[in-house]
Amino acid sequence: MRKIIQLLPVENWKYLRVIQLSGKEWNPFTGFLAYYREYAFPEFDQLDNAILESLRSFNVNAEYFLNEEILLENQAEIRLEKYESELSEIITIQINPKVNEELYKLAKVQDVYYYPREFKVEIFKGFNYTGINKYFHAYLEHKDLEKLISTITPIR
Repeated sequence: MRKIIQLLPVENWKYLRVIQLSGKEWNPFTGFLAYYREYAFPEFDQLDNAILESLRSFNVNAEYFLNEEILLENQAEIRLEKYESELSEIITIQINPKVNEELYKLAKVQDVYYYPREFKVEIFKGFNYTGINKYFHAYLEHKDLEKLISTITPIR
């Protein structure tokens, strides 16, 4: 028997990225943060790395766990089911331009923007779980920030 593959329309193809978080021994937990990147971004880039580093800055171990091409109907939903838990928390990662001479000159003549993005973290807590930080800062070069910010979609 054969079945037809139900492809998404090409304009809806994307990459699913999942970061696995784990707390230190005094705050044990495992968490999963997921988001989509546009199909034109199959490889990790400076935006992905900035998000990862922002999470690591608060005593959390963070590693990329999954980077999967999403081309089929229901593929993302099926994949994300395994990361669902009874406890989830919303965190904000504020994506800022790096302050440098270029930004300093630009700020004199025009507004400069930052971009807060909310992400859901699915948490599998340990015995002494005390919570996770709710606000993180990521930094990108201003010229990269403007073009990359629209290529990410947090999953809530």
